[in-house]
Amino acid sequence: MWRSWFLVAVLTGSVFPVSGFSNGKVTAACGNMMPRHGDGPSPAPPPFSITVDTASFTPGDNITVTLQEASSTPTYFKGFLIEARDAGKPNSPTVGSFLLTDPQESQLLQCGHTQGSGVSHRRDSRKTRIQAVWEPPNNPPQRVQFLVTVLREYKVFWVKMEGPVVSLHGATAAPSTPAPPPTSSPPPLSEPVSHHHKHNDNTR
Repeated sequence: MWRSWFLVAVLTGSVFPVSGFSNGKVTAACGNMMPRHGDGPSPAPPPFSITVDTASFTPGDNITVTLQEASSTPTYFKGFLIEARDAGKPNSPTVGSFLLTDPQESQLLQCGHTQGSGVSHRRDSRKTRIQAVWEPPNNPPQRVQFLVTVLREYKVFWVKMEGPVVSLHGATAAPSTPAPPPTSSPPPLSEPVSHHHKHNDNTR
């Protein structure tokens, strides 16, 4: 049961025994998002998708993140881990924190130094959809990407699926560069002056 899961479940202050996590910390699982069992990630395309309800944010906003089945053949998942990280830096620390919308099926994890910076399953029920709310930190990176590990069965899982990228308001525009100096201004200004002097010289 829980010994087979890749995440530590913390319920009412008790830590369920999970191979490799005897001290109850989840730093290793949060870092590479890799289950500690099975033969490796499934080579098949993941039949799941992760979406968000907005493409941009400012500190103080709430972003709803949805993990759900996305296949023509109905399927389910039992385990999951959702994190947010600096986009383009998949190995960077987690960013922001989450709020639960379904505490019966999900729980908050402390990944790194931030409490609630990860969301995982609470029990091994068959799920087709799960949601959580992400809150950005006070000083977020300009672009944040959601990453997900999904486990359907003990040996069937997908690791660190790349989800959508959300951008800090104003960060999506190309960086402003100073306009180049007007290189054509000096010649037009000097030519009339030069011409005027020649004209005066001729009248003399």
